[in-house]
Amino acid sequence: MRFFSTYLCMVQTAFVFIFMSTSLLAQNSQDKVAKARDAIEKAQQFLTNKRYDQAIKEFQTAHRLQPDLQNLIMIANLYGKLNVCIDSIQTWQDALGFCQNCENRTIIMQKQQKTLEKCYVSVSFSSNPIGIEVFQNQNRLGITPLIKPFTLGEYTLEFKKEGFEDHRETIFVGENDLRQKGKLVHIELMPISHMLQPQNIKSNPEPEVGEKKPSSKKKIVAYSLLATSLVLLAFDLYYYVDQKEVLGYLKDSERGIDRKAELQKGFSNPAIDKMIQSRDKSAQNAKDTHYTVLGAGLVLLTSSVFTFVF
Repeated sequence: MRFFSTYLCMVQTAFVFIFMSTSLLAQNSQDKVAKARDAIEKAQQFLTNKRYDQAIKEFQTAHRLQPDLQNLIMIANLYGKLNVCIDSIQTWQDALGFCQNCENRTIIMQKQQKTLEKCYVSVSFSSNPIGIEVFQNQNRLGITPLIKPFTLGEYTLEFKKEGFEDHRETIFVGENDLRQKGKLVHIELMPISHMLQPQNIKSNPEPEVGEKKPSSKKKIVAYSLLATSLVLLAFDLYYYVDQKEVLGYLKDSERGIDRKAELQKGFSNPAIDKMIQSRDKSAQNAKDTHYTVLGAGLVLLTSSVFTFVF
């Protein structure tokens, strides 16, 4: 009997607790609904006064208290009015997540696409050198450094500067640039290798009367001749030193010194004659080589000087 009384008391207490909890939950839910309605009313007032940023905050408060698709649509539209593209697109994306199977899903996707088309990205142009003209479809946008707004899409731009080669480049402005709140484009122009100089400015003045400045090709030929002549003269000097004894014998023979008498000791006459003939021949060959190389070196040296002068 005592156990039954205790059990009955516990059941009554549980019913009372459940009843009170349900009442509190219902009261809390009614309070949230009321606060959400108040927030929407405030948002409507801010809309009337075109205070869109305050209206967004109130709609966000209403959505936290009582999630509703209409609140998200209002927030996305207001972000669009304020040109806050990133938040607008994200809110449209939240609306698509909230509306998985609803009838308005196609309309929400279309509005999101229209918002993307209206969004602008600030594109900053830097260049080397500075002062490059930027053209789009033959319309001049400005001179670098330059900042211009572009909607999302693909653009073919031309970059021009006097004295430099024209450059064409296609840039793509996408959602990633939108999230990064800007895009940087750097342009490098190559100078024209053979520019026409203005008539009143002579970067390479003509030599005065009596002066003749060799061209680059003539310089190459002159330096080649000079180098070859120096090589030949150096070789001739080395040859002369190496063949000095033979050339000295030839000079003595030309002066009439009788080499035969000096060679008679210990040799027969035929052997002496043959040796003399051989040495005379070697000496003459050495002499011819010496003068041939020397002459060629001097001719090339003279030619290189004439090439420089004339």
